[in-house]
Amino acid sequence: MIQRKMQVESYPKSSSGIPGAPVPDDKIISFLVLLNNLDVASDYTHRLISTFVNASSDIPGADSNPGMDASNDSAVPLEELFPFQTDAAIVRDALKGMETAFEGKAGELTNDGIMVFFNQVVKPKLRPLLAEAFRDVEYLVSLEGDENAYSHSDPDDEDEQEGISPESRDELVKLRFQAGWDALMTPYKRILTGKVFNKLLNTTASYFSKLLEKRIWGYAGRVNELGAIRLERDVAGVVGVVVRGGLYGVRDAFARCSQICLVVNMEEDEVGDLLTEAGGGGEDGDGVEWVLEVEERRRARGMVVGKR
Repeated sequence: MIQRKMQVESYPKSSSGIPGAPVPDDKIISFLVLLNNLDVASDYTHRLISTFVNASSDIPGADSNPGMDASNDSAVPLEELFPFQTDAAIVRDALKGMETAFEGKAGELTNDGIMVFFNQVVKPKLRPLLAEAFRDVEYLVSLEGDENAYSHSDPDDEDEQEGISPESRDELVKLRFQAGWDALMTPYKRILTGKVFNKLLNTTASYFSKLLEKRIWGYAGRVNELGAIRLERDVAGVVGVVVRGGLYGVRDAFARCSQICLVVNMEEDEVGDLLTEAGGGGEDGDGVEWVLEVEERRRARGMVVGKR
């Protein structure tokens, strides 16, 4: 029933049928509620079956399960409900089989639903969100004058329009991105269960990290040494917004982005053999587990104007 509703009644697509058109809010909410139902159903099925499967008998010497809920104290052991021959064992195996099958199917539907929701609703908004965050930001920064100001076409006017104080200019990209990210993801976080939202966040972070990496590479030849420091700070700020409140593993999706910025900002005496085949992959002497190939590190090193 839930699968049919997800595929027919609540499928998140625009009512106009035009690709890229906004999905109606009622479709979004009903689809997310169905994902929640799958998660809650799996959780309750597990708890209900565990109540009976793990219920302890009061027979002297019988093992008790110290990890059981207090609610399980009232559960009647299967051996008392089915006292004849091997009936209790047969019922226990049947319950465990039902639990495994149900959780497997529900998990499969949840994962498929998250991919559908991401592709239909979240993914189309990520590229414009990233473009807006880095709008008019340049990393060929003059060493003269105010070193705390970004290079914009008209920074004073833009700062006034966006409500950005001079003190916050160094976090302009982060502040822009945070406003857009929160507007996009917070409503979904409020609706979804924690487990389902974390799956959506992992899916989103995996795709978004590739967009961010592509943008970083796009600054090749348009970054000087001072700009490279600011680029690293901006990338770290954007990543910090995405991983905030999520599981720690979400940050792993941005390892490539972080390492590109790391190599870009290294001093000559820190590079060592990282740009040679001897530097290889894996972990170096500083404890960095490199995910960038040697050629990619060379490419990152060449992004800064005048640095090779």
